[in-house]
Amino acid sequence: MKMPVMLHVVRGLLGLKLVLLVYWMVLLQIKIKEADAQFMYLDVNSENLYSTFGYLEGEFYVRLIPALLAVTFISCKLYKTTMILLIVTLLQAIASKEVLSILIHLFMLIVVLVHRPSKTYLQRLTSKTEVANQ
Repeated sequence: MKMPVMLHVVRGLLGLKLVLLVYWMVLLQIKIKEADAQFMYLDVNSENLYSTFGYLEGEFYVRLIPALLAVTFISCKLYKTTMILLIVTLLQAIASKEVLSILIHLFMLIVVLVHRPSKTYLQRLTSKTEVANQ
């Protein structure tokens, strides 16, 4: 059985989120290097600056890991873990108060919950005979 189109859309949206998060993470690393060069002589301010950048970097990882795992678990056809990770990413979007992000994550969760072909695809276990036929 092929992956349903709606599930491809969910995977694509999560993949787009991953690409954007990695892009912003690279920009943050560039800003850290620039700040290191500019504020190297300010000992008091640089400590506060590093803690702020460390907080932002941790925030990126907290958003990146569940989205990456959700993409992986959709590919591995694990329904329950995919649902848990989509709920976690929805709660993160609600905490960030970004309306577009909340709507996208709510759409992804509803697709996996309600769309019957996607749900059956994720709940289906691959058998040895099916793998041998491919």
